[in-house]
Amino acid sequence: MGSITIPDSVSNLGYGLFGFCTNLTGATLGSGITALDSTFRDCHRLASLAIPNTVTTIGGSVFQNCYNLTNVVIPSSVTSIGSSAFSFCTSLPNIAIPNAVTTIESAAF
Repeated sequence: MGSITIPDSVSNLGYGLFGFCTNLTGATLGSGITALDSTFRDCHRLASLAIPNTVTTIGGSVFQNCYNLTNVVIPSSVTSIGSSAFSFCTSLPNIAIPNAVTTIESAAF
């Protein structure tokens, strides 16, 4: 599958849209996206992702089991991170949590 780009005109990504796309290596999301929910779960080869500053919610299991994820920037617009959002992202060396985040659910990391 390689890498994907979601255009700015897209406003909603369905629950688990790219889940289990094991050959997906990268994604760029357009500015129409405001929330992610289990979107990239079990995308084992996903290495990097650009989250637009329009996203306010990183829901549950968004990046769960993305073993090769090495770079993700959480924009300052994000206020909540769901349960298991980054669980088992074993290649992610560090992640900066913006001051705007007021809720981090269980096992988020």
